[in-house]
Amino acid sequence: MKRRFLCMSAQLVMIDYTLAACATSGAYPPAKDLAAVTELKPKPLAAILTDPAADARYNSAVEAWGDRLYAAGARLCRFAERTGMKGLDCPGK
Repeated sequence: MKRRFLCMSAQLVMIDYTLAACATSGAYPPAKDLAAVTELKPKPLAAILTDPAADARYNSAVEAWGDRLYAAGARLCRFAERTGMKGLDCPGK
């Protein structure tokens, strides 16, 4: 009887540790960050081939898109770190 109790106790402890290892905060990353990292790259127009101003506007749009993507990725990295993901080296700490 005592042996059975010890085995059941050990099983309960193992289940408890397993569930604790799988637990999350229940929170999701911010929707705006997920939207930002999936934002499409600006599409070039034919005018960028002949109009220097259109080319400059397109280059500016691509730079801004890249900056938004990087910033959102950094925020998502920090979110993952806060919620327990190990081994990250997130920018902007």
